[in-house]
Amino acid sequence: MNAILPLIATVTAIAAPMQTQTAPVYGNLFDGRTLTGWRATGNASIWTVKDGAIVGINDEKKSGSTLYTKAKYEDFDLSLKVMWTGVVDSGVFLRKPELQVQLGQSNSLKIDMTCCFYTGTKGDIYPQAGRGKGVAALLKEGEWNTLRVRARGDRFEVWLNGAKTTDYTNPAYPGAAPLGLQVHPGLAMSVQFKDIVVKSAYGESGE
Repeated sequence: MNAILPLIATVTAIAAPMQTQTAPVYGNLFDGRTLTGWRATGNASIWTVKDGAIVGINDEKKSGSTLYTKAKYEDFDLSLKVMWTGVVDSGVFLRKPELQVQLGQSNSLKIDMTCCFYTGTKGDIYPQAGRGKGVAALLKEGEWNTLRVRARGDRFEVWLNGAKTTDYTNPAYPGAAPLGLQVHPGLAMSVQFKDIVVKSAYGESGE
């Protein structure tokens, strides 16, 4: 009877639904081959892996999707490479309540808001204090761009291709949450991400 117990425990562990991890995972979040460690909202088929990059291509219904890490992060230093051509509405999600670093065009404003913070659907959704500076001169359309996002307490900073664009302070987003990559609904678009690395927010400043 006792010999059967380890087998039962193993089967139970395999059958149990996967839960979002609460502890942060540091290092490379993307292995270049699979979406292990990630989960998608909506139509997961929007997200694939090709040539060492995560590719998000909207479906025929333009339903959109967000690809989230299974681990949660509060304070962190994230770097990744992103590339797109043409009009996209994408971004990196962080914290709870959800805050977004915009990539590409704002669907509501119809202008490029790359490296600006999007705060929600009401009020001042792109506050002036959270808007990126000098982005147009830094952004390379159709090429890989390096994005860095650092969250430390109520301070949120963004760098694009090595230059700091945004330094935003807002205490309204205190909670740990998964990091997310977006394909916006209502738009025919494609965006790619790779070299996604997260580390402690309290290492070298990198400035």
